[in-house]
Amino acid sequence: MRAPLRLFICLPGLYAMLGWAHASSEGIRLRIEAEPSVLLAKMPGKRPVYGWALAIEGSVDERLSLRGEARLRQAGTSLSADQIDYEHQSDDLQATGRVRMAKAGTIVEGPALHLKLDSQIGFMDEATIAMPAVGGFGSAKRLEFDGPGKVNLLQAMFTTCRPDEAGWVLEADKLRLDQDGEQGQAERARVVFQGAASPVIPRLSFPLTDSRRSGWLPPTVGVTSR
Repeated sequence: MRAPLRLFICLPGLYAMLGWAHASSEGIRLRIEAEPSVLLAKMPGKRPVYGWALAIEGSVDERLSLRGEARLRQAGTSLSADQIDYEHQSDDLQATGRVRMAKAGTIVEGPALHLKLDSQIGFMDEATIAMPAVGGFGSAKRLEFDGPGKVNLLQAMFTTCRPDEAGWVLEADKLRLDQDGEQGQAERARVVFQGAASPVIPRLSFPLTDSRRSGWLPPTVGVTSR
């Protein structure tokens, strides 16, 4: 089994000190396979990005492609996929194949990810989301990243039950989760409890934690014979 490559980079910039590289007028070109190598840069005021892959190819100041068990990590955010591509000039990151991103207690998974790395703006189709800190799980036709700590789920479902034992589910055309504000908002939503659906609710809001505030508590369901 080949050992994964290790890559240490700072973004934006991706300028590097590298033990093996070929410099040209087009920038520093990389094609690294089979043996572990390290790429390291230190740029004041920028958070470093650490990367691993079985193969790395591209230019550190233009485009990098990490292939095979690819992983990136930056300041509390980790990303894994079969392949990760990054365009320096546009700050575009694309990850494909078994994509998993974890940040601030939230885990999102899907087949592909498109993301502006610095602004955290992007999307993932056919996504699932898990928020273990609040016991929340959900899925969406499309999950939009709307800046640090904010996600929008389109054609979404969300529950605080176990995914395989969902006694109740919140379904919504749009569900916005704001981790920093500890609040969720839903548009055109309904609650489905054991197969029975409530009327459509045009708009509702609820806290994502047990902190006291106005609005809904994370939904709970009780049954009584009265």
